[in-house]
Amino acid sequence: MAKRGRIVPQAPTETKAETSATSAAETTSETTTLPSETLPPGATDFDPASFEPSEIVNQVAEATRMPENGRQTEQGSRQFTPAPDPFDIQSVFTDDNAVHLGNSHRQRAYFVHFDRKPPLGPEGQKHPALEALQEAGFKWREVGDGSFAWKKPWSGNQFSYVEEQDNRRLVNQVGALLGPVKHEERVPD
Repeated sequence: MAKRGRIVPQAPTETKAETSATSAAETTSETTTLPSETLPPGATDFDPASFEPSEIVNQVAEATRMPENGRQTEQGSRQFTPAPDPFDIQSVFTDDNAVHLGNSHRQRAYFVHFDRKPPLGPEGQKHPALEALQEAGFKWREVGDGSFAWKKPWSGNQFSYVEEQDNRRLVNQVGALLGPVKHEERVPD
């Protein structure tokens, strides 16, 4: 079994005859010089600035260029694109209408809006869907971009997962009051 540890290099052993032969060769190579080759005129006059790539090289470079993500400004740098606020987190679609639940982190509120205004209920009253929204604490307010929707601020001015689930259930109930539900789209939690 080999011992583990440091490996110590050993100097090669030379004989006197080899040493004298190599020293004689070294002295002769120092005195002789290689013949210089003469280069043709203009061989070393290459100017990289004057080099223009061929048309094929330009076409290949254009074809293999990767598209940039994000919006481009005039300088060519990327610009940040913010997410929409409020953003829809759940939608319920009926035969002729749809109700959407939105969440706004900037305004710290939930928004409910319809594709079309629900018609008046029997005997000229408010539609039962609108009454359900008012009972839950939603009020008709401006969203911020000039449009209006049913708005309810976050309770305690902070986000609550339980409150979001309650509002999702409410939107399902409001959708059922509008008519038979065709399908529901939900942004994952």
